Amino acid sequence: MLAEYDAKGNFVQSLGAGCFSHPHGLRVDSDDNLWTIDDGNHLVLKLNPAGNVLLVLGRIKTGTEANWLFHKPADVAFARNGDIYVADGYGNSRVVKFDRYGNYINSWGKFGAGSGEFDFASRRRRRQSGPRISRRSRKSADPDLRRRR
Repeated sequence: MLAEYDAKGNFVQSLGAGCFSHPHGLRVDSDDNLWTIDDGNHLVLKLNPAGNVLLVLGRIKTGTEANWLFHKPADVAFARNGDIYVADGYGNSRVVKFDRYGNYINSWGKFGAGSGEFDFASRRRRRQSGPRISRRSRKSADPDLRRRR
């Protein structure tokens, strides 16, 4: 469940009761939609401000590495054009890219310290601060990002 409080600490509303197994992260996009990362259910959910589910990425309780499925997703980010990037880093070591509608585009990365690889070995010690991606991996991973530089 997500709980909203006002600036004075007064309870305003709760959202998503029963939707989460192990909520891990929360992001708010430019349209004030809430994006939740649930590494227990292997899902990323997009909810509108009223708490209605608008988009589900992944398949509930199905942790695997198969194109659009996750194994303990760690974070979510958005491009200006609406593309969605999911750091699928706690069970897999990759980034999965979707279009704004949740259609799978591609994924890249694997465990390691080389170019295009992600080393989340120390994630257990830094879990609260999130995974780190090497500078080389950020530069080489997504062909769309490389073209913009």
